[in-house]
Amino acid sequence: MAISVLAIGWSIAAAVYLAASPVAVDGDTYDLQHSRKYVREVEGLEGKTALLTNDLNAWMAGLWHGTNLAYTIAVITAGVATACWFLVGAPEGSGTPEA
Repeated sequence: MAISVLAIGWSIAAAVYLAASPVAVDGDTYDLQHSRKYVREVEGLEGKTALLTNDLNAWMAGLWHGTNLAYTIAVITAGVATACWFLVGAPEGSGTPEA
């Protein structure tokens, strides 16, 4: 079961990767959000937590577009397949020693 989950998930990730177009970065917005003035103002008004939350939000939003989506699908698939392997067990004759 784990191998089929892995094969299907990675096939989907490969298809997304091949079909994805590069993510365009808006230079003006990026420069504004990383300028010293913006960082100082946000830190003064809302604190360091707001800066960390903003960075985390931008990172999470970036995972769901373009080639990053393919990488995200591949990693999630590997995690699910590993969980299936440990929960369901290794298939018969896989060469794993029995205790």
